[in-house]
Amino acid sequence: SRNMKLNVVTRLVGLHADYVMSTRDDHNYDSISSKSQSDDIWPADTIHRIAVQQSLPSFIVRGWVDQYGPVAAEIISQLANMPGPVTLRRNALRCDSNENLIRRLQGEHGIDAFAPRSISKAKGRADSANSIIPV
Repeated sequence: SRNMKLNVVTRLVGLHADYVMSTRDDHNYDSISSKSQSDDIWPADTIHRIAVQQSLPSFIVRGWVDQYGPVAAEIISQLANMPGPVTLRRNALRCDSNENLIRRLQGEHGIDAFAPRSISKAKGRADSANSIIPV
């Protein structure tokens, strides 16, 4: 059960990391591993230090260190703490179409958005007629 949880978390963080890396090409992740490692206030153990610095459970960090190594585990832990994309759901009673909502978001707030055609769910596919994703 612990390994299954770790695998699920690892996959989710991997998906999030892929998203973040594809949308944020202005970050330099090469210097992350040297950050704060020499400070005496942090635990000496790599797993414990990353877990404390990033507010993550030690068992997750341990799994990432075992699977990817300490440098990649530190990068993954920082990516795990980054916010994901913002998604909205249209209230069909207040707004009659995704296109109208997208035009309103752009016109009134300068927010670019798109409406996906469908979203995968655990039991088949469902139409996402009310889903909007700002870009």
